[in-house]
Amino acid sequence: MEQLRKVVTVGCLTYVLYGLVSWFQLGLFLPPLPVKPFLFLGFAIFGLVNAVQSGIKLLDIAFYLWIVFISVLNQSFLELLLSSPQISSFQETIEVFFQFIAVLLFIWFNTLIILSLRKINYNFTLYFLVLSGLVVMIFAFPNYISLQKSAVIMGLLYFLTNRFSQKRIENSVERTVVVLTGVALIEVIEWIVLI
Repeated sequence: MEQLRKVVTVGCLTYVLYGLVSWFQLGLFLPPLPVKPFLFLGFAIFGLVNAVQSGIKLLDIAFYLWIVFISVLNQSFLELLLSSPQISSFQETIEVFFQFIAVLLFIWFNTLIILSLRKINYNFTLYFLVLSGLVVMIFAFPNYISLQKSAVIMGLLYFLTNRFSQKRIENSVERTVVVLTGVALIEVIEWIVLI
């Protein structure tokens, strides 16, 4: 677990430090935005290696599949693999299905996390309200709340839960929270840059 935590920390710090270096050189905080999906895939690979070593669970499968889907949906990832006409074709036909599957995987792994947290304290069942509200808003108000923003909100909830919980959470949940925190941090940095 410590190795995974270090990989996520180094990935996030590298992302931030690259932005800081560009700030000092160019006067503009600009992290390597095209690297984001590959960083996510790196987190997923190290997380899967850790999961295989300690016993893979259904939560791991759902979470790392979600990371793969959000990475594939990233424009920079598509531009590396596909030509412009292929990207247009993908965005017109297949992208909506990928986004829907990503939302379903988001619901699935969050449900598994909440069910696991509920074993520690029944009050964590209230996280279902947050998850339900976010999912409704993703479909009802896609201009205001996206899957990335929902991931940041749920990641923050789980990070605080893991940090301040008196009881230890399961390894698979802790592993997921570590990687989700890294993903959320990178998403927040991207928002700051794009504002």
